[in-house]
Amino acid sequence: MRDAGTTARDDDRSDRDDPWREPVRGGHPDPSLTAGPGIDLIRALIAGETVQPPLSRLTGLRATGVGVGTASFSLPLTGWLCGADGRIALGALAIPADAAIACAIIAGLPPATGLTTTELALRQIHPAPPGGLLLARASVLDLGPPVALAEVSLTDEDGRLIGHGGSLCVTLPVTAAPAGTDPGDAPAAAPGDLGPDPWERPAPEARSGPGTPAGSPLGRLTGLRPVAVAPGEATIALPATRWLCAPPPGRVQGGAVAVLAGAAITAAIDAAAPAGGEFVPIELKLNYVRPLASDGREARAHATLIHGGRRIAVAGAEVVDADGRLIAVATGSAVAAGGASPVPPG
Repeated sequence: MRDAGTTARDDDRSDRDDPWREPVRGGHPDPSLTAGPGIDLIRALIAGETVQPPLSRLTGLRATGVGVGTASFSLPLTGWLCGADGRIALGALAIPADAAIACAIIAGLPPATGLTTTELALRQIHPAPPGGLLLARASVLDLGPPVALAEVSLTDEDGRLIGHGGSLCVTLPVTAAPAGTDPGDAPAAAPGDLGPDPWERPAPEARSGPGTPAGSPLGRLTGLRPVAVAPGEATIALPATRWLCAPPPGRVQGGAVAVLAGAAITAAIDAAAPAGGEFVPIELKLNYVRPLASDGREARAHATLIHGGRRIAVAGAEVVDADGRLIAVATGSAVAAGGASPVPPG
């Protein structure tokens, strides 16, 4: 594979100011909230009675509604979520999808009960329009225990269906944060005391074409970067910073892990396409093995092309942490745009 570790971003000193490098904003709820009924925690987030998590301060993700077995979130479709091709990345849509699903399940659980996601699947029906607001509405189909099943619909502000997905989660007692993490290491800050949050700032222009996230707004927001790329194969890295934490401290949100897996799958497919060929991601599925610790070290996703056809391309990926431990296994598919030529078989 071609080493892509040295890119234009390494030589551009302005990248030192990328949001993911900044001190983390936001924090985590008081333990007394997490020990009570899950619906109380979500209501406190909506009412502004508890600190917003770092992932919300990074992206603008917000809880907007909750009921027993239902939850809704909004996500501003800022330019920061765009990949190198200028489109809102499919993996980025997994962030509100995962949040809504998890909270819909949590809202129906008894006190001191949490969950871990074992499977997340997302299908994109229409492009997500940059500049709008994405609405994620989730509902529980079966609360279990021990396995809970929920689905989510993603729409724009006009009610147009952008995507649909589902998730399997395993319920479990609430435990302490993983060893080596400090729940208080991301201090709370008032919304205006440090200037605009990253998502509120003007997004940079993409500096590279399809194939890798080098120079993409999403890469500059999160630290996503290519490591090596070859036809039908790609390795992408993501620093597991505390910016990527939702309310549970010490671990990266499952949707953010999907951002990494989706970027690698898209890069592998794009790298195999012939000149002039273009494929648009339409599906992403992850099976999670263990949580990704938000220890600041780089996680990596390695993707390879499984099938390259005239209209459909499929790739698979493995996500590992900095110690090489398996975090998730993913598959994704893309459809040819504008009558693209066949992708060479992997």
